[in-house]
Amino acid sequence: MTMQTRRFWSTNDMSSTIIFMVGLLLLIGSWLLLYGWVALFTEAYLVPWYCCDFGTIPDPGSWPRAINDFFATAPGSHLPSFLLIGTSVTLFIITLSRKRSKTWIPMIFFIATILLLGADWIVTDLSWALSNWIVGPRVGGIDAGFHRTWYGILSHLLLWITFFVLLAKVTFSKDQ
Repeated sequence: MTMQTRRFWSTNDMSSTIIFMVGLLLLIGSWLLLYGWVALFTEAYLVPWYCCDFGTIPDPGSWPRAINDFFATAPGSHLPSFLLIGTSVTLFIITLSRKRSKTWIPMIFFIATILLLGADWIVTDLSWALSNWIVGPRVGGIDAGFHRTWYGILSHLLLWITFFVLLAKVTFSKDQ
């Protein structure tokens, strides 16, 4: 064995392994939270006619009804969550394969995911406030539709794209 080879059970390796594993558990938990949050987004923004008021729902075959019905049931109801989590997992795996020092990578992705959840919460509040300001408050199931939710859809898409651009910078940056 060379002098540069370190034993697996050395103190540094053990603490690095613990940090990595704790970060990985936190990251998986944050991905589960993100999955649930995006599932709520899907129902709130992409299924505006989810309630009982069938008098205002568009006719079958129209584009608003087709989008509503697609995202109301599986696989459409899971699609946005799968895309977000799948992209994040892919970037995480690429980052692990590119970086020499892997100890803090799960923690970095965990913090980024928690920041995304916080920003997404703020964007949700702002987009509904904007919708209520422009269109007026919604009363019950009356006046549902994409004219109320497109602000939120667009702002969430912009936030998620920004999130992945920033994660890609970490992923594809040179290894120190």
